[in-house]
Amino acid sequence: MTFVSGNVLTAAQLNILSSDLNETAVAKASTAGQHFVATAANALVARQSGFNLYNGGGTDTTNSTSYTGLTGGAAVTSTTGTTCLVHHAASLGNDTAGSRSCCTFAVTGASTITADDSRAILVDASAANRVTKAGLTYLMTGLTSGSNTFTQSFRVTGGIGAFVIRHIGTVPF
Repeated sequence: MTFVSGNVLTAAQLNILSSDLNETAVAKASTAGQHFVATAANALVARQSGFNLYNGGGTDTTNSTSYTGLTGGAAVTSTTGTTCLVHHAASLGNDTAGSRSCCTFAVTGASTITADDSRAILVDASAANRVTKAGLTYLMTGLTSGSNTFTQSFRVTGGIGAFVIRHIGTVPF
């Protein structure tokens, strides 16, 4: 449709224009901080980033060589598509020189993905009780669209691992 100066728009034409405007990101925004993802040609969906910081006021430890949760560990729930950018970090240490402390995350909810070393922060203790702060950003693909919870998990290769100030954040697509 081409508009010409002096033409009067009909109700039907105005309704089409109104419908088109309601498909813009501005019209779809319902919460501060949202971003928008194209799910198909001419289709937008709003997504909300998530963040959780756990600073339990002390150090949590484990001697587990399999991934496990810690008291009050960091977790965040986000509505995702099939892809999500996940950032997680922690201060990690170990009481045994030469042992490794590991921090990763699992996904539950619409998706089920177990904690493993492929997304892990791995810190080798060059000396006993040396703490290192580290973080990792990982692009998760192959998720099932819907509500997904990303939860940090921890393990060691030996000794007792110490974990302080842990956080995890998501940018869902």
